[in-house]
Amino acid sequence: MEMSQAAKPSFEDGFSAIFRIFTSPSTVYPQIRDGLSVWPGLIVMFVILIAISLAMGPVMEEAINASIIEQGQDPDSIGFMGPVMIASQILGQLIMILIIAFFYWLALTISFGGIGFGRVLTLTIYTGFIGILYQIINAVYLVMTKPEISDPSKMQEVILDLSLGSLFSEPSFLQRILSQFGLFQIWGLILMIAGAAVLTGKSQKQAAAPILVIFLIGVLLAAFLGGLGGNIQVGG
Repeated sequence: MEMSQAAKPSFEDGFSAIFRIFTSPSTVYPQIRDGLSVWPGLIVMFVILIAISLAMGPVMEEAINASIIEQGQDPDSIGFMGPVMIASQILGQLIMILIIAFFYWLALTISFGGIGFGRVLTLTIYTGFIGILYQIINAVYLVMTKPEISDPSKMQEVILDLSLGSLFSEPSFLQRILSQFGLFQIWGLILMIAGAAVLTGKSQKQAAAPILVIFLIGVLLAAFLGGLGGNIQVGG
């Protein structure tokens, strides 16, 4: 008796998966396991990041110009920094996703054996749309409120903070750690664990251990780098 094999997900399934990761993620995980293409998610994510950067352009430009004027320089003399900053932000986010996917893949492979990196990267991309939604909400909020920012590095102080870090009025190492535990970060983490369970064929409890180890290492690293002036969020 021949076993029927599930049809490989189509390229178009990748586009619908972007919406289904919010509404019915349990339908996305088996498709990723069966070879869902990463490209629809990557293309849409790239386009959204460009749109967010363009929408945030005037806010960032005002902050950069104010910072340059404070330093006694002429903003017109370095006007090219805007496009460079947009490009570097987009590239930086895509590289960060690649790095996160690699370490998730490494942890899962060490824990459970052979699992394709491409599958884990695809899972990371599609669950990453939870963080993209958070960025869209913040971009809309900043464009509507038009806060006065004199330093681009202070952008983190005027965004909608939905993390436990918002309970602290003064920055500290603990505050930077808790800032990684926000609504969207936890949401994305839960989806990542559920997806990893399907990819590995293990229970969610078993799959949670390696994912949480990498997540918590990322949280500590982000908190440390945040103290050096960086603004990093794990999982969006």
